Amino acid sequence: MVIWADLLKCFILLSTISYTFSICEFSVSDRNKLYNFSLAFLSPNTLMAFSAKMGGSKWDCDMVSGWLHQLCDGMVFNHDLPRCLDCRDCGGPSHCGMECSALVAHTVGGYPLCTTIGHALSTKINIIDEKMPHKGVIVKMSSRKDSCSLTVSVICDVNGVQGPQLLNKTGICDYATVLRHPSGCAEIVDIHGRGWGWFSFFLLISACLFGAYLLVGTVYRYFQGIRGIDIIPNLEFWSSIPQRTQSLFASLVRKFRGPSQGSRERGWFETMKPPLSSSSSSSSVLRKPRHLSPYLFSLLAFIVFVAILYGEDVACVFNQQLQLGSDSPRYFTGPSSLVFGVEKKREKALPFAIGKTDPSCDIFSGRWVYDESRPLYEESDCPYIQPQLTCLEHGRPETNYQHWRWQPNGCDLPSYEPTICECKVTEGPLWDGPTICGLDPRVSNECRVFEMPVPLEITKQFNVVVTNPKRFNATLMLETLRGKRMMFVGDSLNRGQYVSMVCLLHKLIPEDGKSMETFDSLTVFTAKEYNATIEFYWAPFILESNSDNAVIHRVSDRIVRKGSINKHGKHWKGVDIMVFNTYLWWMTGLKMKILRGSFDDEAKDIMELSTEDAYRMAMRSMLRWVRINMDRKKTRVFFTSMSPTHAKSGDWGGVPGRNCYNETRMIEDPNYWGSDSRKSIMEVIGDVFRKSKFPVTFLNITQLSLYRKDAHTSIYKKQWSPLTPEQIANPVSYADCTHWCLPGLQDTWNELLFAKLFYP
Repeated sequence: MVIWADLLKCFILLSTISYTFSICEFSVSDRNKLYNFSLAFLSPNTLMAFSAKMGGSKWDCDMVSGWLHQLCDGMVFNHDLPRCLDCRDCGGPSHCGMECSALVAHTVGGYPLCTTIGHALSTKINIIDEKMPHKGVIVKMSSRKDSCSLTVSVICDVNGVQGPQLLNKTGICDYATVLRHPSGCAEIVDIHGRGWGWFSFFLLISACLFGAYLLVGTVYRYFQGIRGIDIIPNLEFWSSIPQRTQSLFASLVRKFRGPSQGSRERGWFETMKPPLSSSSSSSSVLRKPRHLSPYLFSLLAFIVFVAILYGEDVACVFNQQLQLGSDSPRYFTGPSSLVFGVEKKREKALPFAIGKTDPSCDIFSGRWVYDESRPLYEESDCPYIQPQLTCLEHGRPETNYQHWRWQPNGCDLPSYEPTICECKVTEGPLWDGPTICGLDPRVSNECRVFEMPVPLEITKQFNVVVTNPKRFNATLMLETLRGKRMMFVGDSLNRGQYVSMVCLLHKLIPEDGKSMETFDSLTVFTAKEYNATIEFYWAPFILESNSDNAVIHRVSDRIVRKGSINKHGKHWKGVDIMVFNTYLWWMTGLKMKILRGSFDDEAKDIMELSTEDAYRMAMRSMLRWVRINMDRKKTRVFFTSMSPTHAKSGDWGGVPGRNCYNETRMIEDPNYWGSDSRKSIMEVIGDVFRKSKFPVTFLNITQLSLYRKDAHTSIYKKQWSPLTPEQIANPVSYADCTHWCLPGLQDTWNELLFAKLFYP
C-alpha cells in the first residue's frame, strides 16, 4: 500500500503541472511514412519551483520520484532519485527557478536546461492506428531497476490542457501513454526527401486527370460502338504524332479489342491505308456521332479515385474546417447602440499559440473582482516605472486600485502558474495525516474537485482538489521571448503597457543580466541571458507627424503625413511580437490636418479630413505595412483599442465640473460609456480590421478600462512643470485622468495580451 501511496504522489504531480512554453514537432516514422505531431514543452522553471514547494530532494517516492527531463521528442519522467552535483553546472536560478540542487544543465535548442540524471535505455513508438493517425501514438520507455523511466507525452487538446490522458504500467519499469495531435489530424508526409513542391504536385494531378480522361474516353467510345483507332479520344492530336508511335499504340489497341469490325480477316493494320500522319485528313475517318462527352465521366472517375484513396484524410481536414468555420466573428460591445466586429482570422496554428480559448468565452467581457493577492509586483520593486506613473511615491494615500483582478463572464483567463495540488484523506486505511500528499492540507475556497488522470482505486479514498491562481507567468513569457524581439509602438499609453510588461518580467533576470537604453524614439529593455529585447517605439500617429520627437512633442497644431509609415516602419522590421496602439493624439477636434508631400517642402500641401477618415487612412497604412513586412508563420501582431479618459464626472453621474481627482471607487454601471471615447473610431477599427489579410489580434481593453476611474495617476505623479498657486488651490485643474498608475490597470492589459498570445 505504501507503493500505491507513492505512486499517487507522482500521479498528482503529473496531473498538476499543466502549462507549456513552446511547441516543437514530434515526428514518428512508421512504414515509410513520417507522422508529424505537435509536442509542447514543459517549463523547467515551473518544474523546479514546484519541486521546491514539494521539499526538493527530501520528497522521496523511492523509485517513482517526481523529476522531469525536457526533450523535443518527448517528456521523460525519470524515476531515479536525483543526485546533487556541482551547482555551477545548473546555469543559475534564471534557468532553474532556484539554486541548483540535484540537477545539471544540458543544452537543448541552443540554451541550457536543467535536467535530471539518468535516462531510459530504450524507447519504442508506435502509431495507434495507421489508418487514423490522428488518434496518436503509443510511446513506451523502459529501463532497469533504479533507473526506471516512462514518457509523459503531452496531450494538446482544444482547451490547451496538458497532461497524460492514458497511463498504463505494464511491468516493473514499462509504461505507456498517448500523444495526440492538437488539431485532431496528424500531418503525414513521405519519409524520404523533403516532399514535392507545388509545381510537381500540379504536374502529378494533371497527369492523373489526363490519364483518367483517356481511359474513360476510350471505354465510353467502345460502348458507343466505335472501334479501331477511332476509339482514341482527340484523334486529331494522335494523328499528328510520328507513325512509329502510332503503330505502337495501335498494337496496344488491338490487344485490347482485337481486329476491328469488317476487317478481321486481313487484320487491323491492313485496314490502315495509308497510315495516319500529320498530313492525313482526319475528316476521312468515319465516326459515329457523339451522344455524351466523356469529360464528365473523367471528372467523376477522378473524384471517386481521390475519395477512395484519401477519403479519411479529406474527412478529417474537412471536419476541422467545419469546426473552424462555425466560429462566428468575435464581437466587442460597449453600450447597446454600439456593436462592431473584428473578424477573427483562423490559422492552422498561430505563432506562439499553445492552445486556444473556448469560442464561447469573451475574455474582454466581465467584471472586476477584488483580490488581496494583487498586485503582481510592488511599485518599489520596479525601477523602470517612469515618475509620471509612480502614484504611491508621489503621495497617493490608498492602494485599493492595485488589488482588482479582471474576471471574464462565464469563463476564466488561462491559469499560468503551476496548479497547486492540495489533498485531504477523508476515509480509508491509508490515512497517514495530511502529509500523505506532501502538500499543504488547507483547502482553498476557490478549489474545485480534480479527477485523477488514471483509474486508481486509491483515488476513491481521497478528496483531491486543485487551485488555479490567475497570475501572469513571467517564466513562460521570458522563455517564449528567448532570442526574439517584442515591440510596443504608439503613444504614452502604449509606453505604460510596455513598462508594465518589463516590470512583470524583470525580477526573474539577475541585475547584471538586464539593461534599459533609449535611442531617440526607441527604448530597449534587454534580457541578456535570454538574448531577448522588449522595446517601445514612440509613434503617436503610427504615421510620420510633427509630434514624433520622443521628448518635445506637445504641439497644438498637429499634422500627419500621408503614406509615410516607412519612416517609422524601418525600425520595426525583424520584430517577432508587435503591439500597436494609436488614438488619443487624434482627438484634437472633428478635423485632422493631413500633409501631402514632405515636411521639408517650403510650400506644404495640407488638406483637412474628418478625424474618422484620417484615422482610417492610418489604419490601412499600418495593416498594409504589416502584410508586406511581417511573416504570419513566425510573427504575431496585436492592436490595443483606445484607452478611455475620465475627465468629465458628469458622464458617470458625479458632481459637475469634476474629473477623476479623488476618485477611489470604480464605475459599477456595466453599460457605462464615456463621452471621450468615440464610438465612430471603434467602428472604423472594426471596419478596417475586418478586411485585413493579415491576422491581427484585437485587444479590446476599452470597456473594462472605462469602469476604472479610480486607477488614473490623477495628481499623484511628477509634474512636467512647477504648479502655479492657482493649480495647487484647485487639484482638479491639473489631475491627469488619461494615464494609469503602475502597478495597476495596465498589468491587466498585459494579462489579456498574454492570454491571446498563447490561447488565441
